Amino acid sequence: RRPSLRAFGGFSLLRLRSSLGMGCSSSRSTIGRKNAPAAKGGNIIGVLIRSAAGLRDADAPLSQSDPYVVARVGRVGSSWKEKAASHDSGPVHHSRAQHDTAEPKWQFAFQARVPTSLQKKGWELHVKVYDKDTFSADDELGEAVLMQEELGKHPDEEREYALAGRGAALGSTITVIVGPKVGEALLQELQEELGSQEHSRLLPLLGSYFSSAPTYYYNLAAMLRAWLTPIKAGSDPSSEWFNQKTTCPKTGENRFVWDGLEANTTMYTGYADCSRRLAELVSKLRAEGKKNTVYRENCLGVNKMNPAGWPEVPWRSISLGAPPEAHVKTRPLMERLLGPSGKWSQDMLRSRAEEFLADRDVLRVPADLDIFTQKVLHEILTGIILTDEEAAAFAAFKKHMFVVCGAPAALMDQGMVGKVIGQEKTLAKKMEWLRRYAEALPSHLPEAARLNPQELGVLASAVMDTLLFAGGASIPQVLSLALAIPYSKWGD
Repeated sequence: RRPSLRAFGGFSLLRLRSSLGMGCSSSRSTIGRKNAPAAKGGNIIGVLIRSAAGLRDADAPLSQSDPYVVARVGRVGSSWKEKAASHDSGPVHHSRAQHDTAEPKWQFAFQARVPTSLQKKGWELHVKVYDKDTFSADDELGEAVLMQEELGKHPDEEREYALAGRGAALGSTITVIVGPKVGEALLQELQEELGSQEHSRLLPLLGSYFSSAPTYYYNLAAMLRAWLTPIKAGSDPSSEWFNQKTTCPKTGENRFVWDGLEANTTMYTGYADCSRRLAELVSKLRAEGKKNTVYRENCLGVNKMNPAGWPEVPWRSISLGAPPEAHVKTRPLMERLLGPSGKWSQDMLRSRAEEFLADRDVLRVPADLDIFTQKVLHEILTGIILTDEEAAAFAAFKKHMFVVCGAPAALMDQGMVGKVIGQEKTLAKKMEWLRRYAEALPSHLPEAARLNPQELGVLASAVMDTLLFAGGASIPQVLSLALAIPYSKWGD
C-alpha cells in the first residue's frame, strides 16, 4: 500500500488518493498494529498499567527521567529475551514516555493474548520501565514479574508491585490492574470525568484498548496529554511535542513534516507547505471530476469522529466529510447565511453584544460567552431567537455531543459504552433541535424553501455542525482570550 498524504492547516485535514504518485492506504490498513492482540487461539486478558512511583533520576542533575513501560507475556520462568523471541508470547506492548518525572501516570491499557499452550504451563506478565534518551541507549529503571498465580488471587484489583533489578531505585513501585474488567474500569473513569477535560484523555485510551489498530489512539493520547499539560515558565509542552516530531535530530532543522498520528501517513504542519498543498488541491479536484479520488474523512482536525453521531445523514459523518454532491447543494446556502452578505452585520453583532451585557454586572467566562455565541449564531443561521435558558441548554447539549462524536468507533461495539456516555439521550436531543431547524430554515432563507425534505435535512445537519464544532466551539474560546488581554501584561 502506498503512503497517504495529509495536509493539516487549522481544521483542514485531507487524505489524498490518486494514481499520480500521491496515493494513500485505506483507513483500515493493518500497518502499525504492533500493539494488537494476536489473532490465534487463547484467552484475552485486560491489562492497565496506571503509574509508577519513586523512580530513579537517570538524567540527574539536569532533569528527571522520561519513563516509559514495556510489557511482555510469556511462560513462567522465561527471560525477557525469551518472551520476545517465543512464538507463543504475542506482541510487545509499549507505552509512550512521560517527560521529566519520577512519578509517571501512563494509564497504559491493552489486551494481551495468553496462548492455550501457556494456560497449562503457567504464564507471567513481565514489565520493564526505561528512561527514554535521545542521544544514548535508554536506561533501565527497574522491572517486575507478575505471576499468573498471584494475579489470579486479585483479578481486576489495582495493586502496587515493587520494582527490582537493574536501575531500580529503592522503594520504587509500579501500579497495575489485570483482569477481564479492565475495560469496564476505564469506562467507569470516563463516566466520572464527563464534562471535564479528563474525558479528552480517556477517550483515546479507551479506543486504544478496544481497537484492533490502536496506533492512532496511542499517538492521539500522547498529543492530548501534551496539550492539557499546563505551561510553566520557559516551557510549553504542546509546542515542544510538535517540535520534537518535526525537527531533524541530526541537523536541528524544523521541517514541519512528520509521521502522522495514524500508521502509514504523513502530516504537514507548516503554514507555507499547507497553503501550497491546499492551493494545488483546487486544480486537482477540478481535473478529477467525478473520480472522487480526493476525499475528506469524518475528522475534526486530527480527531477521528464517531459515525454514530450523525444518524440523520446517509454518509454518517460531519458535513466536512460529506460527498461532493452534498457540498454542491449545501455550500452556497451556508455562504448565504454566513458569508459577507449573509444574515449578519457588524452593527447587528454590536447591538446583540450590548443587549446581552446590559443587565449583567458579572460576566462568567466561558459560560456566558457560550450562551451569547449560541444566541447570535442561532439567529444568523436559523432565524431562531433563543432565550438565555435555551442557549445554556444547547451549550450543555454541545458538551455531550462532543463526547458521543469523539468516542472512538471501536467503543460502540461494547454494549456498556452507549449507556455510559448517554448516547441515546443525546442523539434524541439532537433530533429535536434538527426538527426545529428544518421548520425554521425555509422562512429564514428563501432558497431553503425550494429544497426537498432530504436536502433540507442535510442543510439542517450542516447548521448543527456549525453550532457544535465550528463557530459554536471556537468563538467562545476566542472571546475568552480577548477578554483576558486587558488583565495581562499587554493590557497596559
